[in-house]
Amino acid sequence: MNDWRVPGFTSTGSKRPDALFGPTPEAGFDPPAQMTRASGCRVWDQSGREYVDYIMALGAVALGYGHPAVNRAATAAINAGVVGPLPPVSEQELADALAARIPWLERVRFLKTGAEAVAAAVRLARVATGREEVLGCGYHGWLDWCQGATDGVPAGIRALFAELPFNDVATSRQMIRDRGRAHRLAAVVIEPVVVVEPTREWLEMLRAETTRAGAVLIFDEIKTAFRLAIGGAVERYGVRPAPDLVVLGKALANGFPRRCVRALASGGHAAAARAASAPECAFGTSDWRRRHCRDVFSALCDGGIVPASGAGRGAAGAVVQKNRVQLRLARARRRDGGQNARNPR
Repeated sequence: MNDWRVPGFTSTGSKRPDALFGPTPEAGFDPPAQMTRASGCRVWDQSGREYVDYIMALGAVALGYGHPAVNRAATAAINAGVVGPLPPVSEQELADALAARIPWLERVRFLKTGAEAVAAAVRLARVATGREEVLGCGYHGWLDWCQGATDGVPAGIRALFAELPFNDVATSRQMIRDRGRAHRLAAVVIEPVVVVEPTREWLEMLRAETTRAGAVLIFDEIKTAFRLAIGGAVERYGVRPAPDLVVLGKALANGFPRRCVRALASGGHAAAARAASAPECAFGTSDWRRRHCRDVFSALCDGGIVPASGAGRGAAGAVVQKNRVQLRLARARRRDGGQNARNPR
């Protein structure tokens, strides 16, 4: 087997063998390069070997692979029609369901991928502020705006983005103030958890300094929403006032392509919330995904898979994920009348 046709065996860098298992795997370990199927918390490779997945599709699958209720909801949504000429009722229903569980949410825009959704949030921030520069912390996708010194990105675009150091209060504050005084800073975009949890001091500084600078604070919660808590890091760490924009994804649709940008009612930048309602910021997407996503979201909340409050929970990661896999399987078996969600289909 070789990767000539699809370099690295995948178009997703984080799924490459060297990213998952390191450039030099342990002696005697033959890491899998590709999978053939997945069920519950387990995956199988081309040789039929079975593995327990502790990261669950890089955080995207919160209810388990091939969960029967999720499959039924997706099938029903597809059978009802994939796309149409008018906005679907389910879009409003999903937005209302999100707002009911996340009370500081005000407005929602739906998109297909995480990279697209974060880029849309950055565009909203630039529209709202009339500025161009962005500070980021964490991984926000592969699009040019956040790649810094990556090859192939024009120098003019690189110059508009810089990396904030995670949990470094003094340096982050200075970087925000320097750009804020020059009225150049449009937004600060962060992943609230990067390997370890954030300090309260760092989060409070980000909220205070972006407000002072007139910049938009964006939380990229693609990985953390519905895992740290239903309301993600904003809920778990009690960030108040809430960020101006928050991007949700992954667990929101249990692995199906669905992301959304949320404008938060209590955020510090009202113009960003107004910009989120502009018609030119809407992106077309499929009705069946919205209906499927609404059902997955209900299962996440009402099935007790993710707690309503994040108090006492660990940071998102493989160790915590192990316990959640076991919890998901136990509850899935109870909901499905004792059927084992891990069984191969």
